[in-house]
Amino acid sequence: MAKYQQYAEYKDSGVEWLGEIPRDWMATELKRNCKVTDGSHHSPAIEVEGLPFISVTDVGVNKINFIDSKKISDQSFERLVKE
Repeated sequence: MAKYQQYAEYKDSGVEWLGEIPRDWMATELKRNCKVTDGSHHSPAIEVEGLPFISVTDVGVNKINFIDSKKISDQSFERLVKE
């Protein structure tokens, strides 16, 4: 028995290596939904609360762990997006 149930209908994703995706999904580039960089080149101070600071350890198969990701302040975020 499979761990996950299949979707009722699939469609071509338009991306050769990806193949088919569930009919109701939309394939889009990650950069359309967030800023992707090669790293901050410095480590911002980690906060108890704040904006998610996603690293490769937060990215899994079909998911991004925003809940347990490290958090940074608004000021640290502003500094990072200026780089």
